[in-house]
Amino acid sequence: MRLKGENGIMRKKFNTLQTEIDSHKTEITKMYNEEKKLHSIQERDETIQDKEKRIYDLKKKNQELEKFKFVLDYKIKELKKQIEPREQDIQGMTQQIHDMDIELQNYHKITSELDLHIAELKLKLKAAEKEVEKERKMVNAGIAFVRRFKIDIAETVQFVQEPKQLKVSCLTVVIPQKALPQVLQRPCQGSKARRGTV
Repeated sequence: MRLKGENGIMRKKFNTLQTEIDSHKTEITKMYNEEKKLHSIQERDETIQDKEKRIYDLKKKNQELEKFKFVLDYKIKELKKQIEPREQDIQGMTQQIHDMDIELQNYHKITSELDLHIAELKLKLKAAEKEVEKERKMVNAGIAFVRRFKIDIAETVQFVQEPKQLKVSCLTVVIPQKALPQVLQRPCQGSKARRGTV
């Protein structure tokens, strides 16, 4: 009986101990889980810190890039200020070149027309020179004819008192029409006709 009582007490103690052990196991499991959570939180913290550091570095780079962008924007504006007047100059020069091209085409057209006109005038001048030469020859022939005629008349005048010799002398003065220059043929024909009537 005494052993039974001790045995019961021992069982109770055992059960109590078993309960405590189970409770400790549960607590240990909880603590282990919490430790895991803490460990994962710690890892997250480290990751967050790394990311924050990366964000900080990127922000710093962004600031540097913003400064660089500001400098580039300023340079671009300056270049645009330099380019705009040049573009206006180029447009003005392009217009000037266009106007000069039109003017040059007009000059070419005028030059071509003048060349044609000069060629026509040269032809006319050549023809006029030939005509003048022809006229000069005719005038010289006429002058020579008049000179000979004057000499013949002067020789004929001496026979005014002798009609027979005057008639012979007059017939020698009358030259065949073919020998007369064309300019003098008509007047000679008239004078010859007058002579015939005399």
